[in-house]
Amino acid sequence: MRSFWKTTDVPLNSVAEWRQRIERKNRQQGTSAPTLAAAWAGPVEVMGALRQLPHLADVLLEQIIVEHESHFDAYGGPRNHDLVAHGRLPDGDHVVVCVEAKAGEDLGQTVEQYGRAARLKRDRGKPTKAPERLRALLSKSSCPDGHPGQMKMSDPSGVACRRRGCSWCP
Repeated sequence: MRSFWKTTDVPLNSVAEWRQRIERKNRQQGTSAPTLAAAWAGPVEVMGALRQLPHLADVLLEQIIVEHESHFDAYGGPRNHDLVAHGRLPDGDHVVVCVEAKAGEDLGQTVEQYGRAARLKRDRGKPTKAPERLRALLSKSSCPDGHPGQMKMSDPSGVACRRRGCSWCP
């Protein structure tokens, strides 16, 4: 889904953009224009964020699952995703976007920090499967340029990789 203002020549990437375009006389809270913007805020914001990633700019989302559990390795329990969106790219490839919602919270350690802490724990003689779990997780990373160290553990998909010069990540 793509969002536009009046014509397909003017994309809407956020609810803030939508609200700014509403005529001043129609901006009063509780009236139809801002109420509609608020009701559609989620899809507009999600698609606006995905369009920031060149490889996902034209994704067509087909379904979402809220609070989905994923079993991705043998080392621990399931991963609880706040939201999982399934979609398709124009070339037919399937896309899965897992969303970790944060409001006033830190995203946590980077992958590099997590790995370092796991090695220190093991060096101190404490049992941990974290290094193996991390290695298995990173073997599935979507960032092919090989610098997962900057990713946050809450977002091991690669979307949070912001390393300058990466051809995959923004």
